[in-house]
Amino acid sequence: MEEYSRIIIEQYCMTHKNTKKSRFLWDLLELSYTMECEPEDWEALQLEKYIDQERNLELREALEDLDDFLFGKNASKLSKKPIKCKFTQYL
Repeated sequence: MEEYSRIIIEQYCMTHKNTKKSRFLWDLLELSYTMECEPEDWEALQLEKYIDQERNLELREALEDLDDFLFGKNASKLSKKPIKCKFTQYL
């Protein structure tokens, strides 16, 4: 995942601290650094929903990069298999 995409998402989360979306994205962003567990299917669906609704082109591209990293082609390139864990559901 591009570091620039992480920075864009971090900036969004810091400027929108009290929203469900920012808390959700912050959890996924932390997961992208550690990959200590595997993201859930509902998280992939929620991220897709946020991508579809995003009007800010720069943030949208950063979210697509995060989606590709966690759920797409880049996720299969991890050296060790992550274990399953559950985050608080934000739906």
